[in-house]
Amino acid sequence: MGFGLKEGSSSETIQEPTGEELLKTLFVALLSASFFPGLCACQSEEYFSRPNTFSTFTEYSNTSSYIHWGVSRKRRLGAAGISYARRFNAPHWFNWTPHASVFYEFEAEPVVFIQDQLATDTYETPGGPITVSETTDRICVPGNYSSQGVNFVRACGTRWDYMGGASPVGFRINFGPRHRLQPFIDSHLGFYVSPRDEPVSNSSDFNFNFEFGAGFELYRGAQSSMALEYRLHHFSNAYLSSNNPGADNQIIKFTYSFGGKLKR
Repeated sequence: MGFGLKEGSSSETIQEPTGEELLKTLFVALLSASFFPGLCACQSEEYFSRPNTFSTFTEYSNTSSYIHWGVSRKRRLGAAGISYARRFNAPHWFNWTPHASVFYEFEAEPVVFIQDQLATDTYETPGGPITVSETTDRICVPGNYSSQGVNFVRACGTRWDYMGGASPVGFRINFGPRHRLQPFIDSHLGFYVSPRDEPVSNSSDFNFNFEFGAGFELYRGAQSSMALEYRLHHFSNAYLSSNNPGADNQIIKFTYSFGGKLKR
């Protein structure tokens, strides 16, 4: 999975796995845990599946990288929020209840912090130096540059900005509802608003976000559970602005959930 020899070289080169490859590996692990319940010693005759679930969560990504859509590099992302999930009842003609629990899920993220790449250029002009600072989608490299006959010095740094948003469209599937430890997959669609343009200057202060992921949820008892999840996350303005670089992040998310009595 991403390991091999580079052509034309006598030395071995290790290639880092992409986000899609990591997610495929996690999916295989989840499906294996779902279809081989004997691997989990915590099987029970009751169903660990709440009809209504309330959750708090926190998530973090150390950097952004080009995965598929977004091109903005080195965006650090951290967020905290709350969510609500409602379980769907299985129809009589397709009873999935013994094998999976299917949920509608709404997430609200009032606290989202993003760290942007900031380029500060100082231009030498006849009237004196002029300094311009803007966020950039490329990796900032400090140094002396020249553009259209004008010399300038670039300094690099970072800037933290705030966003808030919600994901009103979301679905989650938990496999193996008779087990305390359940693998799951999910997907969400929502939006962000921010006081400044994100992820770069002269783009948009309104962005859409889309994410999908997989993880494990551990039921601690009848009314509470914890989950650890890996997500691929993308946000961009969908060309509400002509400048639409977007950003892709790989996110680790921790969730604490509680609710009513489990379905028996």
